[in-house]
Amino acid sequence: MGGYPWSDEFDSRMQSLIDAGKMEEALFMFAKDIVKSGLKELSAIQNMSAQPMKAAVARTIVRESRLVDRYCFDSERLGKLNIPVLLIVGSKSPKHWHISSKTLQKALPDSRLFILDGQHHTAIQTAPDLLVEEIVGFLSAPLIET
Repeated sequence: MGGYPWSDEFDSRMQSLIDAGKMEEALFMFAKDIVKSGLKELSAIQNMSAQPMKAAVARTIVRESRLVDRYCFDSERLGKLNIPVLLIVGSKSPKHWHISSKTLQKALPDSRLFILDGQHHTAIQTAPDLLVEEIVGFLSAPLIET
């Protein structure tokens, strides 16, 4: 769904960096080559001080990215979900995330898509107030009975 750009060659490069303990390099490569992050986001990764977090995130990225192509999108199944869903994507995020988000929005009966203006994938670091404001607004909205 959405043409995720993970390849066997990229997977091998990521795994080699992780195996060598180069978590920051792995995160940076992922953010630059897959997420297509801008300079502000890449700088945030380099300035992240929590080494255990970098290790956990790098390993998670590899594990989850390997599963993307195996996922079988079932709009009928998603259409049965009777819960509010907030989908968030940065306006500067790669095209495949916009496509995936819009596809999910169409399939989920009670969903809302919010585009974070001027943001890439790492808005939690670059625009935390904007992100929190949208999430709190969504969680504070009254539930609509269906």
